[in-house]
Amino acid sequence: AALNAYINSETYLSQLNYLPDTNGFNSYKEITAGKNVGIIGHFTHLERTLSASNIYVLERRPRPEDYPDTACEYILPKMDYVFITGSAFINKTLPRLLQLSKRSIIVGPSTPMSPVLFKYGAFELCGYSPKTITDKNAEAISSDNVKLSQYGQRISLKKQTDIY
Repeated sequence: AALNAYINSETYLSQLNYLPDTNGFNSYKEITAGKNVGIIGHFTHLERTLSASNIYVLERRPRPEDYPDTACEYILPKMDYVFITGSAFINKTLPRLLQLSKRSIIVGPSTPMSPVLFKYGAFELCGYSPKTITDKNAEAISSDNVKLSQYGQRISLKKQTDIY
């Protein structure tokens, strides 16, 4: 949390060439058409966002039709694109997930927007930059019924040397 508070701050991000983003999956709708896509973690309404031929959701606590996260060793190397939750950084699985993936996009508000991740195999970072947290908005932000976009902005940062 402390790392993200600094790295995803407006002060740090002003030094980078980031783009505003509405959703880390939106720009991949056409690109993933006819492709195999792996997704680490649950994200809502992916069927409306991605048009991939095959979507494999890998989850630590699998729901029906999900694969257990341990299947990543077998599934991810076969994927054209892999979307990885930023939480993988927190639970220390990100290094291995990046090794297994050809083209990986790290998504979610917990994604540290650091270009250092490109050296380890990330292709794009899609995260969140919060506005200043005050006593007034802290309680609302910590509730489950709030849209984070009200209190910051979604952003993306792409590796400059790769092409689709």
